[in-house]
Amino acid sequence: MTGHMLGAAGGFESVVCVQALQNGCVPPLDMSVLNSLKKKSQVFDRSQEKVFYALFSKSGFTQGVIDEAEKDPHLLLFDLNDLITY
Repeated sequence: MTGHMLGAAGGFESVVCVQALQNGCVPPLDMSVLNSLKKKSQVFDRSQEKVFYALFSKSGFTQGVIDEAEKDPHLLLFDLNDLITY
């Protein structure tokens, strides 16, 4: 079952993207994205280095991600306002 979803991931994301555009809303970045990023980064041996995670979201972040960033100084959150400011 997992293999089928891995193969269909592009199609699934396309459907989600089209529905978000049709409904006029883009969901904020949530903990599943952060957890996925951390899991994928474990492939690299970074035991001797500080690891930073930088997330950008045009539509904002869920409260869970914001709370996690407040606890973890190595988690950096950027949104559209940060780009406009600089």
